[in-house]
Amino acid sequence: MLGLILGPLLAAGLFPTPALAAPAAGAVPEAVTSEAATSEAACPAGASGADFTDGLASFGNSVEWMVRQCVTTGYADGTFRAGRAISRGEVAAFLYRMSGESYSGGAPRGFSDVTAGTVHRDAILWATARGITTGYADGTFEPSGQITRGELAAFMHRYAGRPAVTVSAPFPDLAAQQRAYYYGPAHWMRSLGVVGYRDGAFRAGRDVTRGETSKFLYLVNGVVKDRPGLSLWTETALNLYARDDWRAAPVLSTLTPQTRVEWVRDSADLAQVRVNGTTGWVNKGMLTPGRPGTTAKPYPRPASFEQRVANNIAPWCWKPEISVISGQTSFANMRFRYRTVGGRVLVEKEEDLQITGEIPDPNHVSSRAVQLHECAHLLQYRAYGYLDATDRTGQLSVMDRDLNRVYGNKNGVEHMADCMADVMGAQRDAGEYTVGYGGACTPAHLAAARKLIAGERFSEPAVLNTVPSRRAAPITGWQEVSRPEVPVRAVDAG
Repeated sequence: MLGLILGPLLAAGLFPTPALAAPAAGAVPEAVTSEAATSEAACPAGASGADFTDGLASFGNSVEWMVRQCVTTGYADGTFRAGRAISRGEVAAFLYRMSGESYSGGAPRGFSDVTAGTVHRDAILWATARGITTGYADGTFEPSGQITRGELAAFMHRYAGRPAVTVSAPFPDLAAQQRAYYYGPAHWMRSLGVVGYRDGAFRAGRDVTRGETSKFLYLVNGVVKDRPGLSLWTETALNLYARDDWRAAPVLSTLTPQTRVEWVRDSADLAQVRVNGTTGWVNKGMLTPGRPGTTAKPYPRPASFEQRVANNIAPWCWKPEISVISGQTSFANMRFRYRTVGGRVLVEKEEDLQITGEIPDPNHVSSRAVQLHECAHLLQYRAYGYLDATDRTGQLSVMDRDLNRVYGNKNGVEHMADCMADVMGAQRDAGEYTVGYGGACTPAHLAAARKLIAGERFSEPAVLNTVPSRRAAPITGWQEVSRPEVPVRAVDAG
């Protein structure tokens, strides 16, 4: 995917632009205070870069991406002003929105020129807390000051988690500046496709335009994607391999579910990660950028039913494929397959949720309870490593047997999904449960639900990368599982 993104941008590069357009009389930085930045009205559905009235020149693709991701809404007069020099405060705001994170804490370091009324104050404090900026030595941040290419490269590099940089042939104008804070970041940006000017120079001290910044952001997003700080978490128990070979490499350790790892790079099947000072390789398909219990939202300004659902379940199920469907039934769908060599297995999986649109408000208590119930099914299958959540012989799966035993009756999987939704904050309209499988959840059920949410199973703990011994013949091809639910009060919910 990154190659597809970089292709046209490598060709274009970030070459010198015409003289900077002067700001319109009375122009102020893009008007988004902390409240407006999070309102849905600030990011209308169907917005497009083509709506800007002043033209985008060669920045059309990257600005279009910014608009669709709610990173920018432009100015109140309908312009984007691609040729205008961008301020440090605006860059902080763009990165803040791109991250999808929220910040309401105080400033870890106070800036004398950032006060309660400062435009982009929350974004600046967030950037400080994330280590993206430390401001100037005199204690200022200069929100309205124009940012330089060197400063912007440093901001981007820190936003991406400070990845390692190898410099083989430096920009000619930076060759004698190896101690400069922007030396490494500038060359990291070149590895993404920022090729500098026609004479080969980077020009770290030059101001940056809003159009150029859109290209910087577009390139960085292609690398960072949904991985703020490049931190990922394991969705299941996983083997940590000594090298990029799940078939034969020594196993360094077993990572428990929801272990935080630092992503380094991907290979065809595995991801290289660092965890507790050790570097190894794990199944990349079982890593998520959503920190368990996160307060970040994949869509800080949601513009659709599906985006609101994604935000509702984000603390537990980060950004599965979501679609809204007609009828009263909702579905949690899992597709998976595995490849085996000897006693080892590589599992690949796909997940999606189909949520009924019969309840038109995705934040209605009944709709939200359904969403969390379906998210719970995804968590159940992860806890049981997919392999132990199904059985090809017509018998109950390990997961079914375990959850029936916890519940004390059949339909344990469904009742426990209700209890897991309760733990995740579901509220019941008139006391009705999502699918009414078993009434109220007992304290024992809720304790078991918490274990499942944390990725723990109740019997035969096994690492996902190891084939359970009872399976004599491995599954081939994709296996499909769907969990349909009809919410009890779907017809009555308004």
